[in-house]
Amino acid sequence: MDPEYGIKLIHEAGGLAVLAHPGLISEFDEVWKRLEKLDWDGLEVYYSEHSNSTVKKFQTLADSKNLLATGGSDYHGENGKHVGRLGTAGLSKEQFEKIVEKVAKKEIVD
Repeated sequence: MDPEYGIKLIHEAGGLAVLAHPGLISEFDEVWKRLEKLDWDGLEVYYSEHSNSTVKKFQTLADSKNLLATGGSDYHGENGKHVGRLGTAGLSKEQFEKIVEKVAKKEIVD
């Protein structure tokens, strides 16, 4: 699925479209030239495989594009790749509240 269609589907479902773990995208700067004009809501800044310098790079990018900073440890259960990283990457209370505010504006229902 191309990113444009994926973002459209996410928005139609009432969700927030976030580019996940951009630090793992090879040649990110080249890829971003195509992606940056799309209707993203956020960028996964905090990720268990992002170095401190990578976090800083993506936080700066998110701030400059007015995107939400998201993050997490990418824990997928006891047999997952990141089993030892649960809770090692996350958001501040302020960052979390910004996401909650944006979700509330979209009137997402459960």
